[in-house]
Amino acid sequence: MSLVLFPHKQVLHNQHLATHKMSVLITGANGMLAKQLLYHTPDLRTWLQSHNGLLYASTRTKSTNGSCAVGAKSTSQNGYDIEEADDVLRIVHFFDDSNNESSYFESPAFAHAVEHIIKPIAVIHAAAVSSPKECEQMSPAELRGYNTPTKMLDELFRFWSRGSCDESSSEVSGLERVPAGASLRRSVFIFCSTDMVYAGRDVAVASTAGLEDDASKKGQKFCNSLCYSESDPTEPVNAYGRSKLAFEQAAVAKTEEQPVKTVRIGPAPPGDEDNADDDPNRTSIKVYNLRLSNMLHTESRFLKTLLDAHENKETLSLLTDSLRSFVALEDVAQAIFQILAKNFDAKGAAPGEGQNKTTSSSSGILSAAAEEEKNIGSIDMPSRELPEHEAVAKIYNIGGPAGLSRLDLARIVEKVCAPVEQESPAPIDVEQPAQTSTSKETWPLQPCLTRDLEAKMGYTVPLDLTMTSKKFEKEFGFRFRSIEDYLQQALPRTAKNAT
Repeated sequence: MSLVLFPHKQVLHNQHLATHKMSVLITGANGMLAKQLLYHTPDLRTWLQSHNGLLYASTRTKSTNGSCAVGAKSTSQNGYDIEEADDVLRIVHFFDDSNNESSYFESPAFAHAVEHIIKPIAVIHAAAVSSPKECEQMSPAELRGYNTPTKMLDELFRFWSRGSCDESSSEVSGLERVPAGASLRRSVFIFCSTDMVYAGRDVAVASTAGLEDDASKKGQKFCNSLCYSESDPTEPVNAYGRSKLAFEQAAVAKTEEQPVKTVRIGPAPPGDEDNADDDPNRTSIKVYNLRLSNMLHTESRFLKTLLDAHENKETLSLLTDSLRSFVALEDVAQAIFQILAKNFDAKGAAPGEGQNKTTSSSSGILSAAAEEEKNIGSIDMPSRELPEHEAVAKIYNIGGPAGLSRLDLARIVEKVCAPVEQESPAPIDVEQPAQTSTSKETWPLQPCLTRDLEAKMGYTVPLDLTMTSKKFEKEFGFRFRSIEDYLQQALPRTAKNAT
C-alpha cells in the first residue's frame, strides 16, 4: 500500500512537530489499561505537559471512503486518521477493512505513523486479544498477528537504533529530553504480558502456606517461596499464554541483536583530550516485559458482577482452586508511569512516595529532575566507557500481595460492603424494649472447582498463578495495595444501626 501524504496536512504536522519535543504511544486505546493510562492517570499527563509532549493512543477502526470521519480536529493520512482529542492527547485511528491475519501493527501505515508523525520516545504496548477462549478459537497465524506482531518490534528498533532522527530534518525527536550532559538518548518499550506465561502450580501444595489466622482472609495465599518469581521457568498451558510469551521472547531477542560499540563519556584522561567528545548518536533501548495478573477496578465486569450479586444476595458459583495475584488497575497504571519517570527524568519517584498516587505525585519527580539538570554541568564526571547502542530487557511480575481465588474475592467484597455498625438511639418508650433481630441475611456462595467448568470455559486454566512483585517494588520504590485496601478506598460504605 502506497502512502501519500496530503500536502496541506503535512504542513500542519511539521508545525506540530516543531513545537512538541517528545511523545509516548499507547496501543489498544479501547482497552481497560489503556483507558486508565489515557484518562485516569493525571501524573502521566502532567509529566508530558511539563516536557511539552504529546500522548498518542492507537486503535483499529473501519474506514468510511478512506476516512474515519472522527471529527473536525483531525488529520487524515493514507491508512489512518489522527484525532486531536485535547491539548495533550491524539487518537490514531488505523483503518482495517480487511480480513488479513495480521494486525495494523505490521502494516505500512503503522510504520509510517511511527517514523514521520508520532516519533515516540516510549511505547506502551497494551493491545492484545486478551480473552483466552477467543485465542483458542483463532488460527495460529491470526493469533500471531494480533498478539505477537514482531514486525512492530522491527520497525520500532530500527527507528530507535538510528537515534530517532528524521533524515529529512535536522531536528531530533524527543530523545534529547534527558538531563543535560547525559549524552544518552533513551527509548523504552513496555510490553503488557500476562501471568499466564507460567504453568500454574497445584493449589493443594500451597493452600495452607503463608495463611493468616484472620477468618476474613481464609484461603488467601500470601507471597512466599511458593509464589512465582521472574526467574522461574515459563511453561504456558494455553494459546493466550503462549502468544504472550512468544512476544516477550521476540522483544528480548531484539535487544540481543543490537550492535555494541563503546564510547567514552565524561572528561578524557590527560593526553587523550582529542577523544573526549561524547558520541551524539549514542542510544539506549530498554524493554520492560510486565507479567500482569488480573486487574480489577470498580467498573470491571467481574467486580461489578460480584457487587450486584452481593447487593441482591444472588447465588454465585465461584472457583476456589484457581489463584491469581489480583491487582488494582490504577496501581498498574501508576507503576507504568514510574517506569517512564525513572527512565526520562534525572530521578524517579523517591522510595515509598510514588505508590498508588494518582494526583500531583509527579511534581516531586519533576522538581528533582529539574534540579539535577540545572546542576549537572558542575558535576565532575569521571571518564568511563559505555556501549554506544545499549539494549536491555527486563522482566517484572506485576500483581497484588496475595493469591486469591474468585471465592476469596467475593468474601472480601462481602466484608468491605458490610454496613458500618452504629449505636442505635435509646427508645423513647422505655416500657417497650427495642426489638432485636437474630436473623442475618447471608450471601449464598457456592464453591466449585476448575475441572468442573474447564470444558465450558473453552481453554486450559492454570491453577495457582500467585506471583511475587517484590522485585519491581524494590527497584521502583513502589507498593501494590491489597485488593481489600483498594476496595476500602474505592467503594462507598453505608451505615446501619446496631440494635
